[in-house]
Parts: sequence; C-alpha cells; structure tokens
Amino acid sequence: MAFAAGEGEARAGRFLLDIRGGGQSLDGALGELLFVNSRRDYATLGTLTIAFERDALNALLRRASVCGATEVVDGQINVKACRSSGVGDLNMFTMMQRLYGRRIIVEGDVRLQWIDSPIGAPRPAANKRGEHEVGYYQVWVHVTDAAQVTFVTDE
Repeated sequence: MAFAAGEGEARAGRFLLDIRGGGQSLDGALGELLFVNSRRDYATLGTLTIAFERDALNALLRRASVCGATEVVDGQINVKACRSSGVGDLNMFTMMQRLYGRRIIVEGDVRLQWIDSPIGAPRPAANKRGEHEVGYYQVWVHVTDAAQVTFVTDE
C-alpha cells in the first residue's frame, strides 16, 4: 500500500503485526521514536515498522488488562498475570521485553519513510531516493495515540 501510494503520500488501513524486532531513534530527524517491526531485520523489503511516539507507547504499556476467568467453576482456581503500570525507564530493551512476540492490530496511515544510510548499511541499499543518496525506504505506520493499537490474544 505504501509503495502504491508513493513517496510523500499515505493510505489509511488496519494492519496485523507479529512483533519480531524493534529499535529506538536516539537523534537526528526521527527524534526519540521507538519502533517495532514485523521482522528482526528492519531493512528487509516487506517489513512493516510501527513508529511510536514515547507518550503513546507508555500509555499502551499502562493499558489495563482484564484479569480473571471468563467462567467461574467451583473448586477451580484460575490465575492470570496482569500489568497495569507503565515502564519507568522506557527504552528499546524494556519495550521489547514487554512486546516481543506479541500480535497487535494497528490502525493508521501507512507511508514510505526514507532512512539515510551514509555508510551504505544495511546492505543492500534499496530504492535509492536520489542519484547520490544512499539509504532505503521503510514502510511505516506512525502511532501517536495508544488507542490506535489493539493487542490480539489467544483467549
């Protein structure tokens, strides 16, 4: 969808993602975004990247879970663990500890995001933006509100 829309354009949609990788922007044009990806290698063509604003990710991790059994059976004790507090030190390691392997549905606009890669890595550099620019496109959905994300469970 993002490649069909073209650079500078976006298409609204709902996207299913199994979180297999992630990262964090520390400086530059991307600010302090945190990312989860559909593949461990974020530069692989076909990878979907979800770019989280820090406040949206913190709110997502604080989201209350429904705990307890759906049905009460005499003599049976069901225990479920729930996390309702946020992460004090939110970084890519604490994010991945909480999210790796989870399946999510994300609603938002998908677009191409150019990633400068002046050293030519990761290789191969895909879809060169200009004749002398080295880098690649990532397919992004930018999350600014935790309400854009739904956790999918096996229950």
